[in-house]
Formats: sequence, structure tokens, C-alpha cells
Amino acid sequence: RDPYSIRELWLVPYAALAFLVLVGWILVDRFVQALNDAERSNAELEERVSEKSAALALQLRRTQEARDAAEHADRAKSRFLAAASHDLRQPLHALGLFAAKLPDHVRDDAGTRLAERIGHSVDSLEGLLSSLLDVSKLDAGAIEPRPQPVALDALLARLADEFAPLALERGLKIAVVPTRRVVRSDPILLERILRNLVDNALKHTRSGGVVVGARPRGAQVSIEVHDSGPGIPASERERVFEEFYQLGNVERDRSRGLGLGLAIVRRLADLLGHRVEVDSQVGRGSTFRVVVDRDDAAQAAP
Repeated sequence: RDPYSIRELWLVPYAALAFLVLVGWILVDRFVQALNDAERSNAELEERVSEKSAALALQLRRTQEARDAAEHADRAKSRFLAAASHDLRQPLHALGLFAAKLPDHVRDDAGTRLAERIGHSVDSLEGLLSSLLDVSKLDAGAIEPRPQPVALDALLARLADEFAPLALERGLKIAVVPTRRVVRSDPILLERILRNLVDNALKHTRSGGVVVGARPRGAQVSIEVHDSGPGIPASERERVFEEFYQLGNVERDRSRGLGLGLAIVRRLADLLGHRVEVDSQVGRGSTFRVVVDRDDAAQAAP
């Protein structure tokens, strides 16, 4: 009731307002400072990302250039080997003929054994060079398929006659199931595919034998090579088609091949547009299939 007794409280609302303004200014200042720091950090981060991206793009460009150069060199090598294929095979073939004649001119047993070893070495070298040249010709695109009707019965019978002595030498059996199927393919390349499959089956089979036949599969025919060999684990079924990869042959026994037969099979099948399949059970054998389009209405070429 005495106005002079409460005069000290008149400044309280103004002091509170001033305090709130001060606190708000401090908070706003800190927020602005934090925002500036964040923008500065973002700018530095973007600059670093740009530098890293530029360095990565440069590295990728250099890697691409190196890969292109390597591919160009590989194609050039393949084209050279494909062009020189005949010139490389001819002297080696002549050497094989000379080695085959050498035992006729040797009179003692030691010389005969030495001549036989020379012949085996020449055969191995010729097989290796032929396989390498075939792969090079495929890589260089020097092989052009000529699809036409192919009668499978005569083709399979010819393979059986060709591999019968080898199967007999190894104590194995080879059988062909007669068929009247006619497919559309390149007869020479298809025969090469099947020859490699049969040869591979005989090399890896220790007892039993090999059966070759054909099954209809809708508009296609599945040409199959069955063997009673050791089988292929599921994890290795794709790797067996790689160059120089051999399952269970770490010692590189030349009698079991060079690891190029199935690689050539896959490349020839891709060139012809055929599909290669493999089924196998470890300890019970393997089945390789070449799926080819049917051409029953056409007349098979001889």
C-alpha cells in the first residue's frame, strides 16, 4: 500500500526480458557457429571426395588402357599363331614321321627303346602344339562354322572305330548306341567336340568303359558321352573347362592330357551355338552332353 515499499520490484520484468534476450542471442550465435563449421566441413569433405574421385578415375583409365593393350597383344598373338598354324605344324609333323621311321634303322635294344621314347616325346609335343594352335585359332576368330545337316549314326560309329584300339589297349570298352537322328551343325567342328569328349572320358576311366549315344529333347538332340570314371565334384564342374586345368593331376602326367580338350570343347560349342552340360557323381562316372538343334527333315551331308 505504500508505493515506495515496492519500487525495487519494478525492474524485475525488464531484467527478465533482458536475460532471455541474452540467452537467446548466445544460443543463436552458437547455432550459427556450428552451422558454419558444418558447412566448412562439408566443403572440405566434398573437396577430398572430388580429389579421390579424380584419382580413382585416372587409375581406372590407366587400368582400362593397360587391359586394352593386353587384349590387343593377345589378339595379335592369336592371329599370328592362327596364320602360322600350318607352318608350325608342318616341320613337327615331318619330325614325327622321321621318329616313326627311326626304329627301322636301329639294331640294338637300347637304341629301340631310345627311338620309342623320342617318338613318345614327339607325339606329346605335337599334341600340345596342335591344341595350343587350335585355341589360338578360336581366339583369333579364324574358324568360321558352316552349319549343315549331320547324320549322327555315321559320326558316332566313326568315333567308335577310331577309339576302339585305344580302349582295348587300356582294357576298357567303348560302345555306341545306334541312332537315326540328324542335327544341324558343322560336321567337322561337331566331330572335334565329340572326339575330345570321348578322348577325355577314356583318359580318366580306369575300369569299365565309355558309351556314346543321342537322346531326343524336344526340338533338340542331346549327344551324350557316359563314362565310368572317378567323377567330378560339383565345385569343379565349371573349372574343368578352363585351359590347362586338370582335376587330380597335380603331377602333370602327360598321359592324362594337357588340360586343353574340354576348353576347346566349350569354345567350339559357343562358336556353334550349342550348349554343353555335365552331370557327374564322384566314384560313379560322368556324363557330358552337347545339345544341338534337330534337322530331321533335311538330307544329311556325307
